[in-house]
Amino acid sequence: MKLLHCMKRPEYLESAIRDGLMFTDHLVEFSPTNDRNLLSRLVSEIKPIIERRLMALGRSLATLTLIEERCVFAGIGSIKGQIPMLCFTEVPNGRILDTHRTSFGEYGLVISQRWVEDNGGDKVIYVGNGSAISCQLFKLLAKVRLADLFVGPSGNLLFDNSGTRDSLDFFSHIEVRANIEQSEWRIPGLHGFMGGPKSTNQRLPLRLDAIETILVPASDIGSFSSLVNQLAEDQGQIAPRVEGFGDTLTP
Repeated sequence: MKLLHCMKRPEYLESAIRDGLMFTDHLVEFSPTNDRNLLSRLVSEIKPIIERRLMALGRSLATLTLIEERCVFAGIGSIKGQIPMLCFTEVPNGRILDTHRTSFGEYGLVISQRWVEDNGGDKVIYVGNGSAISCQLFKLLAKVRLADLFVGPSGNLLFDNSGTRDSLDFFSHIEVRANIEQSEWRIPGLHGFMGGPKSTNQRLPLRLDAIETILVPASDIGSFSSLVNQLAEDQGQIAPRVEGFGDTLTP
């Protein structure tokens, strides 16, 4: 199994080799299902949890104003936003890459799994379509969200978002189930959703010893081989091999 990161232009690949991989924004969204009947059932299952939380705060669903009710249910069990990340595709031996190459670019880096994991990367979890893990995540996210609920100085219901902030890091590693065939891995950056820095367009340094193979069109093999050999000499490392981007990866 190898991890592949693709780019569409040669200058992007050259910048990655020289300066590191760039974090780019990727839409992350979670909803357990698009089936309204199933969603209604899931909401019904968490209503007792909501009632218990409100009772602990001296309130109940029946006494909430419309604005307070919207506040309580907003964001429970779903999430959506742009998160900066580095994306890799898990490629088992023999996988045909012609469609992948067309979709994501004909310039690629095969990166060591150890480097990806050492930099906070992990395999994506595919959610949605009413799958078992999606329904479990819905309930978990609802409980985390409700734990942030408190009564403000004016007696109104508010959220402090501390638990939600922590859960956002986890959701950097989810993807809609329709894309399950991509077998994606990710290194998430700082999302800055609730303040703080955001990693968009920043680069993660990448040494040559983390690169297993550099993939380019046949016409670019010579120029990239010269670049890599010079960088290897400057870094005192062994140059990774540069080869044509074929339909499968070389073992």
